[in-house]
Amino acid sequence: MNLKSLVWLAAIAYTLVIGGSLLLYRLLIVLPSLQAAELDLRKYNISAIASVYASDRANFTLFNLDWSKWDDTYDFIRTGNRKYIQENIFSPSFLETETNAVLFFDMAGTLLYAAQKTNKHFDEVKQLGNITNDLNIDQLLNQDEQFGFVRHKENLGYYVSHHIQDSATAKKANGVLVFIRDFNSRFFKRSNLNKDLIFKITNLSEGEPSLYPATKSFNINNLQDTYTFGLGNNLGKVIALATFNFPKSSTPKAIDTTTLFSIASLLTLPLFITVVIYFLMLKPIIEISTNINRMKKTGEVFRLVQRSYVTEIDNFLLRFNILVDKIHSYQKKLLDDSNTDGLTEIHNRKFFDQAYDTCWRTNSRNSNCMAIIMLDIDFFKKYNDHYGHQQGDTALKQVAQTLNNLTRRAEDVLARYGGEEFVIIYHTQSKLHLQKTLESILNSINQLNIEHLKSNTAPHLTLSCGACYIESTGPWMKELKEDALRISDQALYEAKNKGRNQYCIRPLNQPLNS
Repeated sequence: MNLKSLVWLAAIAYTLVIGGSLLLYRLLIVLPSLQAAELDLRKYNISAIASVYASDRANFTLFNLDWSKWDDTYDFIRTGNRKYIQENIFSPSFLETETNAVLFFDMAGTLLYAAQKTNKHFDEVKQLGNITNDLNIDQLLNQDEQFGFVRHKENLGYYVSHHIQDSATAKKANGVLVFIRDFNSRFFKRSNLNKDLIFKITNLSEGEPSLYPATKSFNINNLQDTYTFGLGNNLGKVIALATFNFPKSSTPKAIDTTTLFSIASLLTLPLFITVVIYFLMLKPIIEISTNINRMKKTGEVFRLVQRSYVTEIDNFLLRFNILVDKIHSYQKKLLDDSNTDGLTEIHNRKFFDQAYDTCWRTNSRNSNCMAIIMLDIDFFKKYNDHYGHQQGDTALKQVAQTLNNLTRRAEDVLARYGGEEFVIIYHTQSKLHLQKTLESILNSINQLNIEHLKSNTAPHLTLSCGACYIESTGPWMKELKEDALRISDQALYEAKNKGRNQYCIRPLNQPLNS
């Protein structure tokens, strides 16, 4: 064999090795990484839609709970007085909520009253079947808090329900209150913020069989253009299909144009192209793959900052970083939404519970002076009844903003505890300092001069405060977290019993055996 043939054979062999190696690298390393990254992104996009529904349902459940644990609702079931319906269900404020149907049952399962929204007003409905056939009445009667999917008219929606009790939940339940909300255009607009994903729900007619079983979670394990899941009611029947469509272009392919061009080029200039391919393509792809694998292992999504000097890869990096920014934005918005009260725009009960637990554990290791303050607007039910719920919401916002202006320190926490009740974790200097703060709170609310002619305390809106004062924190208080809340609540009721528009302070004392 002459040198020329040997050189050609060596060049051909080298070309085949390099070209084959590049192809294998694409198929065995790059492609699985890209597929895994795309699968993770699709899982996140689907879970984000599920989170939108979970967030809406949680707020709707709290809304239903507020109505079902109310003396007026309890009395309506007991007496059947239709004045309750006229003043509440047919009120403009209730009509503005995204509630599409209301049903009242007694504990025998008898439908006492039902209404559904039509053309921006509620119409009474005599038969349950005219609203939906997807409710399991026995389950509603046997368990307090319930939710599930239902077909309502031509739409798919979901219901939430609670047993009806008095406001203090001291009496035995005498009925069940069911609210139904349709998946409306606002929900689908929020769910389809990602342009690379199209989400839709298709109703199944009565008796129509489904090829997909009912599922409670949207889990995917492989790459497909379309994922379909069955949505079941609480009677065990699949009543709708949820479909997630991804563009075909988003699925990584085994051989793309860039790879084919690279292999063809290597046939003519193997060594040069190998070096160029390595520095311009393989190295950045390896870095991308490494970073994506690290994201997968750690669960932390971050921007990719390397440059490849290849337009396709740079465009991929640009699109990937745009997607990362969107993910971070969605995460921040979901976190803010989950920790913020939608009406008053201050922290909600969930955030308070987490902050209270952290604060309690921290102060159990230190010696500080602190207080837990419960605040309640006086005669707010009468205020709502007289001025309307919309004006009541405005008053709640004013009170919350005033309280927020008085608790600016980073270590203090203000939250809406429920209804017209607020709570403050307050790090004070002394009992005298706490008294001055409480007086300042009362004076600030009085200075708002919000008219309240139905109040038995003053002609304007007032506040009552109860504080649990802890003079010196430490390990002794570790197991007394709930006791502090109970004491502050007792102090609040003491302030109310003394005439309201005042405060009361009770101490949390260190046990003698600690």
